[in-house]
Amino acid sequence: SHYYVTMKIGNPPMPYFLDIDTGSNLTWLECKHPQLGCQHCTQHPKHPHYSPQLINLKVECNNKYCDALRKDLAGGNPICQHKKPHQCHYNIQYVDGTSDGVVSFDMISLGENGKSIAFGCGYSQQPQKETSPVDGVLGLGMGTVGFVPQLMLHKMITKNIIGHCLGKDGGGYLSFGEQFHLGGITWAPMRKYELFYSPGQASLHLNGQQIYKHGVNAVFDSGSTYTYIPARIYNPFVLKVQDMIGSSHREVHDDDLPHCWKFKSIHEVQRLFKPLSLQFHNKIAMHIPAMNYLIHTVNV
Repeated sequence: SHYYVTMKIGNPPMPYFLDIDTGSNLTWLECKHPQLGCQHCTQHPKHPHYSPQLINLKVECNNKYCDALRKDLAGGNPICQHKKPHQCHYNIQYVDGTSDGVVSFDMISLGENGKSIAFGCGYSQQPQKETSPVDGVLGLGMGTVGFVPQLMLHKMITKNIIGHCLGKDGGGYLSFGEQFHLGGITWAPMRKYELFYSPGQASLHLNGQQIYKHGVNAVFDSGSTYTYIPARIYNPFVLKVQDMIGSSHREVHDDDLPHCWKFKSIHEVQRLFKPLSLQFHNKIAMHIPAMNYLIHTVNV
């Protein structure tokens, strides 16, 4: 599942669906490169692939956005190519694959205003997909090449602030710049943890009892479906869950899940499993009901 926004990009402007990703710095679109084509792109995209002119891709390696992008990527990758010094190539590693492309400058329309923004022309994605609900990624990370810092540079906003409220069944709100308040929401200030957003140290509690005595830096990533915790916390968490449900419910094998139990009904699960909470040092807590950290499967 994806949370995405619709943005008009190019001249003339064309609509594209962009995945909202606070864990990525570079905004990019699947792209038909004027020289390289679209080598490994979605076979049946939602919209025709972005097709820039060669002039859009003439970004010198010493351009500040190219330089910032190389510093943001692990190991300073990629290096400038001597054969093509006027194109800024990149390779981004994701959990489920990679994206190769070059930096492009083109118009992005926001309301009635349009500005030239640096973003990626992604001409090769691995693994290649047959279909995808989105055309690319809206990079809302903290890097210089991120979407929001560029809006600030163009004086379209005055504060480097993003706000999002994403509904579990889809929909929600996304804002840039001046923060707005919605009723019933607890606001947590973010601090920079490397290039990601973090409310700081957090500890995990099950039914009010702390799982691990030391806190860890929690990172919010709207582009990830699952929550990941270190093994040093996950393993004692599983032991506490096993103690919580007792020996009367047998553990069964599942090809995809490391720990799986068989129950007669959802009501039985809700009775036995207790809520989780992430508690931050600023006294703000995120409460997670049992059915939000369990996966319901009928395959066993």
